[in-house]
Amino acid sequence: MKSNSFENLFNETKIGSVLLRNRIVMAPMVMCYASSEGEVNEQVIAHYEAIAKGGIGLAIVEASYVHPSGKGFESEIAIDRDSLISRLHILTNAVKVCGAAVAIQLYHGGIQARVDQPLGPSAIGRKVFPPPRTPRELTTSEVEEMVENFANAALRAKMAGFDMVEVHGTHGYLIAEFLSPLTNKRTDKYGADKTLFATEIVRKIKEKCGSDFPVMFRLTATEFEEGGITLDYAKEIAKKLENAGVDALDVTGGNYDTSDHIIPPIYYEDQGYFFKEAYEIKKVVNVPVISGGMILDPEVADSAIENGVIDMVFLGRQLIADPEWPTKVREGRVEEIKPCIACEQCIERIFFQEPVNCSVNPLKGFEYRYLNEHEIPKAKKAKKVFIVGGGLAGLETARVANIRGHKVVLFEESNDLGGVLRYCLLYTSPSPRD
Repeated sequence: MKSNSFENLFNETKIGSVLLRNRIVMAPMVMCYASSEGEVNEQVIAHYEAIAKGGIGLAIVEASYVHPSGKGFESEIAIDRDSLISRLHILTNAVKVCGAAVAIQLYHGGIQARVDQPLGPSAIGRKVFPPPRTPRELTTSEVEEMVENFANAALRAKMAGFDMVEVHGTHGYLIAEFLSPLTNKRTDKYGADKTLFATEIVRKIKEKCGSDFPVMFRLTATEFEEGGITLDYAKEIAKKLENAGVDALDVTGGNYDTSDHIIPPIYYEDQGYFFKEAYEIKKVVNVPVISGGMILDPEVADSAIENGVIDMVFLGRQLIADPEWPTKVREGRVEEIKPCIACEQCIERIFFQEPVNCSVNPLKGFEYRYLNEHEIPKAKKAKKVFIVGGGLAGLETARVANIRGHKVVLFEESNDLGGVLRYCLLYTSPSPRD
C-alpha cells in the first residue's frame, strides 16, 4: 500500500529548463571505480544505473577532473579530453533510461590534488590534511587557461548527453581556494576580486554550451575556519554567481583541514547538516537551492522542503547504503530502508585510493554483477548454514544466505543482536558547530 506522506519530496521541479521527477538529488561522491586514466567502465555505469533505478530525481556524477593537474584520487573520472565522450554517453543513457536526470561535477583538486606538484591561487597549502605541501602559484595566464579547461569540459559533458553540469566550488578545491581569503593572497585581478575565477567559469560555460544549458554551482557556505569563507561572504558570492548565470546552488562547506564538517560522522546529531546555511543563501537568490548532510529520516528532508528551507535535498552516503531509499519512501516502506551508519568506510577507502564499498550494503561496487539484491541468484543446492555471531557481518551473511535459499541458523551468545552497531546508533553528541 502506497503512502501519501512525503509528497513535498516527490513533487516535480525544474533546474533551468530541465524537469526533474522529484526533489531528491544524488550528491556527487568519488567512488574510485573508473580506470586509472579516468575512463568510465562497466563498474561506474552499473553504480549510477542502480541508484537511478532507486528513484532519485537527479544524479550528479562524481567530481571529474578537467585537467590532469587537478586529479585528486586514483581511478577518478576524467573529463579533460574528447576521447572520453563516447563512454560518458553510455553512462548518461543508462541513467536517463531509468527516469532520472543526470549532471556531472566539474572540478580541479588544486592544492588538495594528489599530483607531484599541486597548483593553487597562492603558494599556500593546507595545515593538516593531506600532508602539507607547498603548491605552485598559477600565473594569470594559467588561470585564464583553467577557465577554458572548465568550459571545454562542460561542452564535452553536453556532447555526452548530460542534462547539466555542476561546478565544484567547495570543500577546499581549486575554485574554493580562489574564493577563500585563507588561500588567495594574489595581487592580480583574481586576487582583487576573489569571485572572478568562479564567475568567469560560469559565464564561459554558458558561452560555449548555450544559455539554456543549466549550470549548478556547489557553494562553500562556510569553511568552519577562522579567516576563511563565512556565511555573510558566501551570500555575496551566491548573488554574483546568480548574476553570472548559475541555475541552481548546492550548499555545503568545509575544506580538508575541517573535513569532519564535509562528511559529518554519526556522532554529529544534526540531520540536514547544512540546512541552516542553505536557508540563509536561499533568502538572497532566486534560483533553486539544494542542500543536505547526513539525511537518514525522510521526514527531515520533506519538512525542509515544505517549510521553504531548501528546494531540493541531496543524499550521499545514504544512497550508497541503500540506493532504493527514494522508492521505499515513496511507497511507504520506510522501515525497510538500510540506514547509513556513517562509519566512514566509504570515505576511508577513497583516501587510501581504493574503490568504495559499504558496511551495510555488500553489493556496493558489484552492481555490474548484480544490479540489486533481487538479482542475486538462488544457490544450485540449498544447504543448512550455521553462522556464529549476531553482529552486522553475521546478520548480513544470514540475510543473503536466506535470499539464496539456504536454511540459516544464527548463534549469538548475548541477548541482543547488532554487535557494535547498537552503540553506533545510540551514541550522538551535539554538533561541534553549536
